[in-house]
Amino acid sequence: SMALPPGMTRAVVRKLRAATPTVRFLQFDLLDDDQAFEFQPGQWVDCAIPQTEVIGGYSLLSSPLDLPTVELAVKASKHPPAHAATTLTAVGDEWGLRPGGSFTLDPAFTTEPTLFLAGGIGITPLFGMLRHMARVAARDEVALPSIALVHSVREPDELAFASELKDLRLPLNYVQHVTGGERGRVDEAQISQVLQELVDPPICYLCGPESFSRDLAAILRALGVPRERIKFEAWW
Repeated sequence: SMALPPGMTRAVVRKLRAATPTVRFLQFDLLDDDQAFEFQPGQWVDCAIPQTEVIGGYSLLSSPLDLPTVELAVKASKHPPAHAATTLTAVGDEWGLRPGGSFTLDPAFTTEPTLFLAGGIGITPLFGMLRHMARVAARDEVALPSIALVHSVREPDELAFASELKDLRLPLNYVQHVTGGERGRVDEAQISQVLQELVDPPICYLCGPESFSRDLAAILRALGVPRERIKFEAWW
């Protein structure tokens, strides 16, 4: 067992599968009976991976209500931790995990509509938030206000977790947007339509490449969404 950096919790890889041709899904069980491992939906974990000395950071797909099971999705790249996670990691490997990040789900989702805007692999923290919302709704037997998700990808095979999203027991308007071909990027008319269907102004969560989040935040502002209702995780 490797020596872990401070504050890390040991976790063993239980399941691996391809979520898309370039994204790998990983499921872990926490090994330490560690009350210190607490997180909010939307946060990421620092990852100590046996095959590399470089720490990776990946969004949590699972709800805190799923603990001690933890799930991540990692997009393949040349960055050493992403390369290790997507090609070298095997079932039974031990990782170290440490939650962090300030992009979190507002508890107001039980009383106000929610809009999620995801670019590419930016779906991961938003899927984690949606899964948590579904778990809370089922646990508390409450009907949540309207929710919309727009997932923008270059190619259809990048629509990670499409079947899982469709199966969530939520009042969810799930919009898939493929930018390749004729359609181009998500535009103001599309966002306007989604906002109208939500009726009341939603709390908005944006995650994806920096240009995606910046452009869509500007569209939301132009459509009258107050700045304090727009939360984003900027990547890259």
